[in-house]
Amino acid sequence: GVSEYLVLNQLYMAPTQTIRRSDLAELVGLTPSGITRLINPMEKIGLVKKEENLRDARVSLVTLSAAGKQVYEDAQVSFAQASVSLFESLGVEQLETFTGLLKTVSRGF
Repeated sequence: GVSEYLVLNQLYMAPTQTIRRSDLAELVGLTPSGITRLINPMEKIGLVKKEENLRDARVSLVTLSAAGKQVYEDAQVSFAQASVSLFESLGVEQLETFTGLLKTVSRGF
């Protein structure tokens, strides 16, 4: 799903491919409990790993697994192809308008 893709994307882009669970929730627009419900099945199928923070037991970390990295890279190809087919029928002016709308909406976040 899209939410799972967003989680994998954030982990893939992180320098150590590890993010605090609370930060990951914020990055993908979920509550801490929402991110837990999302990543639990992802952990069961081996896409991510949950780790304890050795410095602070109250903080849990989420790490991208090797399998999760491969799934993300495969999904990236599909996502890129879907994006191209979605936008290829738009003209330059329509794309500029769309981009402007996205920038306006994203300022609210």
